[in-house]
Amino acid sequence: MGRVYRPEKEDSMDKNIRYIHKHFGWVKAAAAATVMVLCISGCGKGSGDAGPAGTASAGGADDLFSSDDYSMGDIGMTDAGTISDATLSDTTDGTSSDDGANGNADGNTSAKNSEPVSVDGPDEFSLFIYDGAGNMINKGGQTFEGSWTGGTDIVSVQTFASSADSFALSATGGTPFANKWRELWNAGSKVNGADAAPSDKARTGFKVEFELKSGEKISQMLLKAGDELVYRPYLENYLYDDINQSGGWYSHLEPGQDNEKTMMTSIKFTPGEKVDEIAGSIMLTAFVYDSQDDFDSNGEYIGDISVTLEIVRK
Repeated sequence: MGRVYRPEKEDSMDKNIRYIHKHFGWVKAAAAATVMVLCISGCGKGSGDAGPAGTASAGGADDLFSSDDYSMGDIGMTDAGTISDATLSDTTDGTSSDDGANGNADGNTSAKNSEPVSVDGPDEFSLFIYDGAGNMINKGGQTFEGSWTGGTDIVSVQTFASSADSFALSATGGTPFANKWRELWNAGSKVNGADAAPSDKARTGFKVEFELKSGEKISQMLLKAGDELVYRPYLENYLYDDINQSGGWYSHLEPGQDNEKTMMTSIKFTPGEKVDEIAGSIMLTAFVYDSQDDFDSNGEYIGDISVTLEIVRK
């Protein structure tokens, strides 16, 4: 797994339309930020969905999620992005994480000088990108290079309970993505072994980090819909629950839509109108948690199931 970096937390605020956003619960309360949910075209998935803004979806639908066809719209690779096999070695401010100050070298976002908390999640876990031909490609611990051009998605990234370099999505009945996701998730527990499924309480989360040219460092945990609105002027993220769907077209998660069954299985990256103010790369960390004990007093993840992808400007 790739190394995880943790710049200092510092929230940015609002776009041009307002929405009161607060982050409560067992992740520390964040300052109220005024931004409003802005629904743009190309945010949904499923039959009849358009592709990314300014592009046409192949086949006109995201049928990887809703049928047996593998046509992709906004969830796949939406530009001529490339992926490097180089592992991550430096933080956005140029300091090395090898001394353990920013996390364990094996990629766990544990607290400094402490052992990570054991999480009853899947035995394997990584980040994948769809290749447009029915396959998911493992890019955990690597670097994705793509265009950060307004009106075009940067990349969509999916979580799967797998460490395989790649795997195909079966087109036999149902929704291929959801079927494969559940199959892999239930294939073994990190705590109880291959004969047991992860805890019913286990959930996925994300962390997004980047630095602005002003020197301000953004570090935001994404545990529910709405958490991603804090830095929206610079980067637009859309969170999806791809497995708890009834079929057909569906959109990204909106604030207030989360419930006890919600599983954030994928995240889409689209440039914000101020994306040029981002100084370097974007760090995406995905993790699995099963209780509030998997976070420290600052709301930082300290569990033992996590993986990071670096997203750089082409």
